[in-house]
Amino acid sequence: MEEKVVCFYCGTVYLAAQDKCPLCGGTLREENPVIPQERERITQEDRKERQKEAKVEDKKKKAEEKESSSKKGWLIAAVIFLSLAVLVLFWFIADMLGWVPGLEDHVDRTTEPGVTVNHSCTVLKAEPTELHFALPGETLELKLSVNTTCEDVLYCNSTDTAVAEVSNEAVTAEDSEFKSVTFTVTAIGQGNTTLTVTCGNQKLDIPVVVAVTQDSTEPTTAPTEATEATEPDYLPELNFQDVELTKKGETVELKIANPVEGETPTWTSSDTKVATVDEKGVVTALATGTAEITCTLNGAEAKVTVTCNIKEEEPTTGRPTHNDGAHLETTDATVKVGERFPLFLYDLNGKHLDDIQYKIDDASICEVKNNYVKALKKGTTKVRVIYKGEEYICIVRVK
Repeated sequence: MEEKVVCFYCGTVYLAAQDKCPLCGGTLREENPVIPQERERITQEDRKERQKEAKVEDKKKKAEEKESSSKKGWLIAAVIFLSLAVLVLFWFIADMLGWVPGLEDHVDRTTEPGVTVNHSCTVLKAEPTELHFALPGETLELKLSVNTTCEDVLYCNSTDTAVAEVSNEAVTAEDSEFKSVTFTVTAIGQGNTTLTVTCGNQKLDIPVVVAVTQDSTEPTTAPTEATEATEPDYLPELNFQDVELTKKGETVELKIANPVEGETPTWTSSDTKVATVDEKGVVTALATGTAEITCTLNGAEAKVTVTCNIKEEEPTTGRPTHNDGAHLETTDATVKVGERFPLFLYDLNGKHLDDIQYKIDDASICEVKNNYVKALKKGTTKVRVIYKGEEYICIVRVK
């Protein structure tokens, strides 16, 4: 048998007698001769046995891969669950420390054993306790403080917006003892009024005085002071121009925005059968009709027309009724286009009543948002406040 060799470069088997590979032309290196090996011969039974072993090995390998994949899935699920648990724990701790809003808005901790928290207003303080303005247009700050646990709504309203108004925008602050809200109060016209502050069951009255100060160089006993208000151009300015009353016995108080010091006004009614007026300017409706109320001060006069429509079925206009003594603070308001004023319904204790509805006879003249009436254009209309089936009317006059 002739000797054969395998090409070192391409693996071609050729006769050893040939000098080089007939395929690639390579020569066999003596230092690394390649001797072809005889192929292993296997029987049919061996082949089947090996195939069975290969199948078993393949199944074993797939089972191991499946087990490895299952373990990997469980590991991923465990990592995700642990991450969520850490995130929830961090959020809960941050919420308890007040870093983020959350559970305190939904969890009632007052039901926890041994814990009692009063969320009502227990402390209501004002600083200062009185406001004095030297000129109309001047502004002062009123700081109101309540206990830190208070969750009641704080309200501050002027009983006479012709004298002073309270800004709707306020600055809030909080320390370890109190929560405070600072309102800006603006003097509108000369006179006296009261700021009514309510928070839950707590209530405060803040007196407000708007008086034009005299020049300090003028002597206090100078004779010119007595005649200063008697100049021909002086006229008393009243808080109402026209008043409508719809119930017998209903009253409205007329006030002078520019009183004269040391002088007392005189009030008269043109028809005492329709409406009467006392020495303090309180008008009382008696019967259907129209009466003219005249205020005389220092020789000058100012008049207010009072219209009385007394009907059994007519709704009330801000006076106490069987509805918890419900009444409006303002029943006749004169404002300019763009101005706003609050219109709340109060009970006998001065607390705001909820579940009220507003209806406007002419919605093009004014609108109501968040208990505030805003003037849109010139004209006169009625705003009806409905509570427990009864109406309370405020006449709105826009200049």
